Amino acid sequence: MAVFYNSSHRVYAFVSFKALYSRFTAASAWDELDVVPRPRMLMRAILNGGLPLAYHLVRSPVSRTVSCFMDKYRKQPTRIGCKGFYWQHCHKILYSHLGISKGASDSQIADAFLRFRFDEFVNLLPDLYHRDGHFNPQDWTNRLFFAGKHRMRWPQCKILRVEESDALAVIPDIDFSTKTNTTGHIERDFEVTDAQRLVIHQLYRADLALGGYDN
Repeated sequence: MAVFYNSSHRVYAFVSFKALYSRFTAASAWDELDVVPRPRMLMRAILNGGLPLAYHLVRSPVSRTVSCFMDKYRKQPTRIGCKGFYWQHCHKILYSHLGISKGASDSQIADAFLRFRFDEFVNLLPDLYHRDGHFNPQDWTNRLFFAGKHRMRWPQCKILRVEESDALAVIPDIDFSTKTNTTGHIERDFEVTDAQRLVIHQLYRADLALGGYDN
């Protein structure tokens, strides 16, 4: 999860991992401020001219879950020889489940992840969703905490579904004309059983409601 800000247009964007996050990090006009909005951001924004425009990007929970699995547990293990490669937190929290011992080589770790099945991943999600930003509900992205407690959400957020490229055109300084892997073909090309879909929908039911997705 991340909060981005475009100072030229005075607009915020609340973005989850696997929901066009990389598009924002690659755009020089957008600054990544924090992983979640802070009360001081809201206060500063109001003092500097009133409440600015804010977009909250959401993605189909099934598509996002499949994309996460394919990227982190299928593609990433094949990159172990690439410059700058490292295992992320979303990998390390699965070491115990996959029987990966301390001191295991990158090749051994990669082999374990390439044997890791999607059905295992889905069954583990209820125990993982709160432990890493790649699994956190998108509904959490614009929550504001005061004194450690969730008090409110960032006001006046416009919800944008990443599957709807025409709607994304309102976001300044990012070219969304190039197709990404956020479209429906991810769900069509990857077999997701009804039982797996049910687990994902129950876990991310707030995201379904947030984006107006069908159950």
